[in-house]
Amino acid sequence: MVDLERLAKKLEQAYQEEKNKETEELHNAIADLIASKKATVQNVVFVLDMVKYELLKAKFEELIEKKPT
Repeated sequence: MVDLERLAKKLEQAYQEEKNKETEELHNAIADLIASKKATVQNVVFVLDMVKYELLKAKFEELIEKKPT
């Protein structure tokens, strides 16, 4: 049982490390793009809100389509 707990913790740690790496890479790519465009803070925040809305809307619609009837 202890081995299963240790394995689960290792898998969780590996998953978290991979997720952190992906998050850092995405953050850096977006930050580089924003810096290269020299956009105003207001426009950056507005566009990020738009992207957030679009992603959440798409995910919500995907979940609604999969809902069992």
